[in-house]
Amino acid sequence: MGAVMGLFVLVAVVACVVWAVRVTGFSLPIWNGVRSEGTIVAWRDTGMAESSGAGSLGSTIYDLQLEVMPVRGGAPVTTHVRAQLDSFMDPSVGTRVPIIISPTNPKRVKVDHSRLAPPLDKSWHTATGSAPGAIPTGAKPGLDFAFDANMNPATTSLDDVVGGVATGTQKIIHNSAAQILASGMRGTAVITTCQPLGKTVRQMNPHATAHLDDPEWLFTLKVTVPGNGTWPAVMGHYVPQAKVGTVGPGVGLAVAVNMADKMNEVAIDWDQSPLP
Repeated sequence: MGAVMGLFVLVAVVACVVWAVRVTGFSLPIWNGVRSEGTIVAWRDTGMAESSGAGSLGSTIYDLQLEVMPVRGGAPVTTHVRAQLDSFMDPSVGTRVPIIISPTNPKRVKVDHSRLAPPLDKSWHTATGSAPGAIPTGAKPGLDFAFDANMNPATTSLDDVVGGVATGTQKIIHNSAAQILASGMRGTAVITTCQPLGKTVRQMNPHATAHLDDPEWLFTLKVTVPGNGTWPAVMGHYVPQAKVGTVGPGVGLAVAVNMADKMNEVAIDWDQSPLP
């Protein structure tokens, strides 16, 4: 009877370990693990968030399919891991992720949170799921736009958006500035980049009823809302013709933010901007 009970306990322990590994993202230690990097080739949002452990509390748990190089050489290997990533580091196909890899089994990896923690190892993205087909059900596509750890925009992102607007393939119309100013949370922002898009409000939005002849610009900002932190944002926004000469990198703005889409839906209060 005692042997049967012992076997039952052993099976229960093994089942709990398997559950922890497959469901919660917990991974067993990798003995003599080597620091390396894996490249995301596919990913999926599990719908769960981290509540304890090495990742950031409240951060999303993702299924990541990684391509890794074996420690002892050879062809790249594709493996699979669950990991917590900071809520502002949306995974993207092609992104390199720091990992610990087994020297004997390249399919045994875990995300190296000790190297994810420093801001320099994080990327900001304004859209959930920048990989084709990776946008979770109900998520807003937004502008797929990357920022570095200092909240400065990637040059390629700027070029892609401006080029897309010029050719008509990139739409940047969200809620109107008036709607966001009326209902959004108030804060301030500092311009990191800004440039005219070569079109007026009338040309960008045929349904617009105000500011029709004002030029549309692309802005990237560092936005701060008291009690809600600071983050990067990108949006198309009209600039009153009388204010065109006052905007540029480093200029402060009074803004309102739709917190449901805070990295895209930021409205400038031109009556109070630029800030002194």
